[in-house]
Amino acid sequence: MVGPAQSFRGAASARRKPATTTSAAEPDEPKHKHKVLKGIGLGLALSPTLLLAGSQAVPPPAPTMVPTATDVSAWQSTQAAPSTPLTTILRANMPAWDHHTGVITPEDVNAQLTNPANTGDKAAAVAFMADFENANHFQIDLTPQMITHYEQANAAGTYTGWDDAYSADQSHLATEMADGVYQSGHPALSQLSQDFGDCYFVSGVGWMTANNEPAAANLIHVEPNGTYDVHFPGYHQQKVTLTQAEVAYAANDTPGGTSQIILEKAAGMVRNNTDALHYLQGGAANPFAGIDNGGYPAMTITLLTGHQANTVQIHQDGYNLNQMRQDLSANLPHNMVLASTTKSIDGVPGDHALAVLGYDKATDTVKVWDPWGSEPPDSHVTQDGNGVFTMKAADFYQTFHQLDFEMPGTHGDVNQLLNANVALNASDAHLGPEVIGGTALLVATAAVTAAVLIHRRHEAAERRLLSGSGKGGQSVSNGLGQV
Repeated sequence: MVGPAQSFRGAASARRKPATTTSAAEPDEPKHKHKVLKGIGLGLALSPTLLLAGSQAVPPPAPTMVPTATDVSAWQSTQAAPSTPLTTILRANMPAWDHHTGVITPEDVNAQLTNPANTGDKAAAVAFMADFENANHFQIDLTPQMITHYEQANAAGTYTGWDDAYSADQSHLATEMADGVYQSGHPALSQLSQDFGDCYFVSGVGWMTANNEPAAANLIHVEPNGTYDVHFPGYHQQKVTLTQAEVAYAANDTPGGTSQIILEKAAGMVRNNTDALHYLQGGAANPFAGIDNGGYPAMTITLLTGHQANTVQIHQDGYNLNQMRQDLSANLPHNMVLASTTKSIDGVPGDHALAVLGYDKATDTVKVWDPWGSEPPDSHVTQDGNGVFTMKAADFYQTFHQLDFEMPGTHGDVNQLLNANVALNASDAHLGPEVIGGTALLVATAAVTAAVLIHRRHEAAERRLLSGSGKGGQSVSNGLGQV
C-alpha cells in the first residue's frame, strides 16, 4: 500500500553531533563522535554570558575532494608554518570577508566557503564560521564584539569551544585531503557516516554501497580539471567543485575519503534547485545546509536509482508481519529498501532512516545498516560491525514505522516528487499551491508564513537540544523533516 511519504532528519535536530559519550539515558546517541555545535553558535549568539558558562564544544566539518599530487603538495606547504590562532585569522580577514561593513554575514560566509583562495588555516577558519552560522540557522552576523567575548572567555579558561572547533576543522581537512575520493579505493560502508539531518540520504548511499557497489562507484566521475560530475539517475548530472574550506566544513570524524561530501553537495544542489518550500526556509545558499534539514527516503530512492518508490506505513491499514516478510523477500537484495522510525525502540534511534540490506527467510532475520555507523546495544540485535546489525523480522516489524521500496521498471523524477510533497504540505496547511514553470511554488505570503513558523519550530527544538533538554524521542514534525 502506498501511504503519504514521511520525511526524516535523523536522531536530533542540529547538523553536528555533540562529542559526548553514549549513555543509557540517551539511546539516540551514536557511538562515534562528531564535532559539537553546542556553545559555538546559539550560546554566543543569544547571550555572551551563555558563552562564558558554555560547555566544551568540538564542532564538526565535512568530506569532499579527490586531491591530485599538486593539491597534496599545496596542502602540505600550508602546514609548514605554525598554526595561526583562529581569532587572529578572523580579525585579519574580516575587512576583506565582510566588504568593510564591520560584520560577517551568512552570505559572506557562504561566499568564502566557495572561494578557492582560502587554504590551510584560513580554510579551517572559514569552516568554523560556517559551523557557527549553521548552529544559528544562517540567521545572524559574526561581529568583532563576539570575537572579543570569546577571547576573554578563552583567556579566562572558561570556554574553548571555538578553538576546539577550529582544531577539528584543521584535522579533518588534513585527513580528507590525503584520503582521496575513497580511502580504500572503492565504496565501502566503513567510509560513510551521517551528520545530523541527512540520514534519509546517507542511508540510501549506504544501501547502494553494500548491495550494488558498481552503481555506487558510478555516481562520481572525477574530471581532469579536479572537478566532479555526479550522475544521479533520478535527476540530471551535477557538476561539483570543492574547496578546502568546504572539505573542512563538511568532513566528520569518520575517515574514508571525500565521496560522501561530493555526493552530499550534489544532492544539496538538487534539493535547493527543486524544493520550493525548502528554498524559502533558507537552505538555498549552502548545499550542505540544504541536505541537512531532513527529507524523504522516497526522494533518495528516486534520486539514486531513477525509479519511483512505494511508501508503506507498517502499522496502518492492515499491513501485517507476513506481508512485510513477503515484500522484503521479493525486493531484497536487488531493489533499494529504506526503513524509518518515529521513536527509539530496542536501541534503534527515533526519527531516523536506515538501510535494509537483506532478508533471510531461513532464519527470518533482517539485516539493517544505521548511517550513524553504530549498532544498537539491545539484546534483540546481533551486531555485525560498521553500523550493520541483524534482528528478527518480528522485532523489525515492531521497531520501524515506514518502509520505502524501489519500484524497478518505473521512471522516477525528483522534480515531480519534491513538487508533489511541496503541494501536499501546502494542502495540509490549507495554503493553495500555484504551479509556475513546472516548479511548485506556494503563494508568496502563505509560503513565507509557513517558512517562518517552521523556522521557529526548528529554532525552539535546537535550543532545547543545545541546552541539553528535549532529548529522546520527542520531536516536532513539519512534514518536511523531523526536528
